[in-house]
Amino acid sequence: MGPQNPGKKMKWDNAFLEESGNEVAPSKENNTTQKGKSSFQNVNEDLVSTQIQHDPNGTTQIQHDPNGTTHSIDSVSPSSLWSGDLYNGEDLNLLATDLNNLVNDLMFNTKMAPVAGNVQEFADPEAEVTSCLYDLPEIVPEGYMIGKTDDERRYMRQFCERFTLQKLPFGVDNRNPGSYRNAIREVVMQHAVKEPFLLAAVLSQGAYSASEFPINEKQRQHDLENCGKYLTNCLQLLVPALSQTHKKQVKGDLTSNIENILLTVLSIAMSNACNEKQGWRPHLEGAKEIIMKATNSKIRSSPTLIVCKLWFADFEILAGLSSELGGTLRTKEQMDLVFNFDPYEQSVLKDYGLIQDNGFCVVTGYHIGCLEYLRELCDLLRRKKRNSNEQSDPFEYMHLISGLYTQYQIRFARVETTPDGPVLRGPLCDKVLKSDGKFETVSWMDLSQQAFTLAGLITVFTRLLNNPYDATHLKGLVTKVVDLIKVFQNCKPVDSTRFPVAFSMIQWPISVAGWACTEPSQYSVIENFFEMCSQTGSNSANMALERIKKVWELRDTGETVDGVDGVKVDIISY
Repeated sequence: MGPQNPGKKMKWDNAFLEESGNEVAPSKENNTTQKGKSSFQNVNEDLVSTQIQHDPNGTTQIQHDPNGTTHSIDSVSPSSLWSGDLYNGEDLNLLATDLNNLVNDLMFNTKMAPVAGNVQEFADPEAEVTSCLYDLPEIVPEGYMIGKTDDERRYMRQFCERFTLQKLPFGVDNRNPGSYRNAIREVVMQHAVKEPFLLAAVLSQGAYSASEFPINEKQRQHDLENCGKYLTNCLQLLVPALSQTHKKQVKGDLTSNIENILLTVLSIAMSNACNEKQGWRPHLEGAKEIIMKATNSKIRSSPTLIVCKLWFADFEILAGLSSELGGTLRTKEQMDLVFNFDPYEQSVLKDYGLIQDNGFCVVTGYHIGCLEYLRELCDLLRRKKRNSNEQSDPFEYMHLISGLYTQYQIRFARVETTPDGPVLRGPLCDKVLKSDGKFETVSWMDLSQQAFTLAGLITVFTRLLNNPYDATHLKGLVTKVVDLIKVFQNCKPVDSTRFPVAFSMIQWPISVAGWACTEPSQYSVIENFFEMCSQTGSNSANMALERIKKVWELRDTGETVDGVDGVKVDIISY
């Protein structure tokens, strides 16, 4: 069960659009943030009153309860092998509520006032979408271009190029290592061409991405306004999508809707988690419950759900490691469920190219076996935050250190001898143009694997064992991390490499090294790295560098480093 190649020509199903008569009326208040909240009132009421229930026979029924009361009966059959029997109406309602609240908060915090009007129709349902494809880069499959306007085609191009490239910098095809492949984009777009609210979310992300690289201020405001419009449409289209499930009374539609909303929630939540004002955790509770329920069941998950699980697990790992508040997983049992991928799940992910034949995971940036040790690290950090006086078993630390060291020793690229000297060969190998005009080869697989494992070891010694930053072994580990990125000094990697956004994949490891760095001679290497991350669109790079420089300043003056500026900053290195 692997990915299916999308067709070159697709028809747009506009069935959901005909059912929605909701109009979003903007507030007449002058307060922009208030407009962002009040604009969703009608949509919110529809979502609150639209609840889904399973009858004893397993068919899906929607009840419109004016009091917003949820009525549901769990009809899961343990012996069933069909994933449609795994979920019930409460699962769908939880995800829908998460999406509704997520979009509301995003609009409110960014002061993005939506535009009043009817639901946007993205394409003619009778027409085959094949126009305006001749000028697209080869990286964008022509079947993905959905839209009637120049703006929509531009936003789709932004989503397919910049946005998804930032979410999967290490995309590589198992069968053709020389080509870029983005399986997350494949999954999202295969669902978006069939589901209007997901397509609206895709266009909103494309519009927001376009606003970050505007021609002028007027263009930036135009793109942000359209982003708000598409987010509004996303919620408006969600209501008829839920109602459609009831009309068809097909259990498979419930699973399909859950997958579509899950993709939408993950796309929007993870693209905005670098914003300090974005309270993303409460809005991923539904996603967490769905993924845990699927993993804990004997029913095999769909390929889409498995991709979502990996996407979610990667984000949870980074949140647990880089954010003071951690992720949404609060117990060891939850972590064991989400961070475990059985042989079947790994085989599906290999079909998608998300796990390479050598075990390297292009989503996380390290070998799939390393996930076990980073999971343990997240759990130990969580326990220490909960109770700083807790005495952990010393063998836990020894097991973790040993495991990270074993993972550090893994090598993916092979070294070939050439007349010009040794050259690295293998997937994700890249050439960096140096200032003297010569090229130097790097293996992103090896660089990322070593960076994550070294950062994991530094974290164990500093945050768990409270070793001083000037300890000899810590200085040595930091030096090894800094040496990994010295190759990017005095070069133009963005212009010359195959993987221009790859720097964002190792932002957390370099942040750890930067925080622990005590040698002024290494500061410029770290600063250069974060500047390159910022140039490629990393929203959290500048914030991370500011914190690191503040730490250096405090440490140089002999002041306390812990709790920079007296606050716990919630930033995800993603």
